[in-house]
Amino acid sequence: MPFWRYGFLPPPRTKDALAVLATAIGLSELSRPAKVLVVVHRDDEVTWKSLRNVASVHVLTEDQLNTYDVLASDHVVFTEQALTAFVSRSAKEASK
Repeated sequence: MPFWRYGFLPPPRTKDALAVLATAIGLSELSRPAKVLVVVHRDDEVTWKSLRNVASVHVLTEDQLNTYDVLASDHVVFTEQALTAFVSRSAKEASK
């Protein structure tokens, strides 16, 4: 059961997520249809639900990240938890 149902986290809101995303990529708002790839951790249900229906935003988990999606996007944004997981997984693979 998601934590936001119990009052621990705010419920998913697309408007709030878009405001944070616009700030992260340096725009005052997402007015033009920029293709944005958002990489989230598998457990990040709030971000996933907030952005899943936005046409110009493609949401992936860090273990689904691939070259095509990165190259097809104007901007790539990682959540902190997703970046940590991606870097640690990449470091493990490099040390093999």
